[in-house]
Amino acid sequence: MKTSQAYANVYYEKKRKMFLVFTMGSRSSGRTLLDGPMEITSEQFDSRIGEVLAEALNSYQATTSPERVWLPPEGAGSFIRKHLCVSVHRLESGDLDVIPLHHESGGYVGNEGEHVTVSAADIPTTIASILKNGFSVAT
Repeated sequence: MKTSQAYANVYYEKKRKMFLVFTMGSRSSGRTLLDGPMEITSEQFDSRIGEVLAEALNSYQATTSPERVWLPPEGAGSFIRKHLCVSVHRLESGDLDVIPLHHESGGYVGNEGEHVTVSAADIPTTIASILKNGFSVAT
């Protein structure tokens, strides 16, 4: 069984060609988005995603205060409909578990067979392409 130590979500809005990277936090109701997103344009993705994702994972909060919870200005339903999502979990080993998510019942779900594990040593050279592949699978 994989044990995660930190979580981040990466969203993609096709219309704006913009990636949004969120630090995550845990609450009694589950994981939630914190603060605001770090934005990366499609053109910047390859050069910036590794650093921005590492910052988001390093900022993960095991206990989150309500004032840090980020709520989309357009409402959660609209935000979810407009964005594809790939979830990234840092495992105890330092490896990353990358999970393309699918729209379902007003939220997102992942399929076990679609997880991709990226070894810690390979993260700097492969994370951009692994995430792009994840977005090609996400629905």
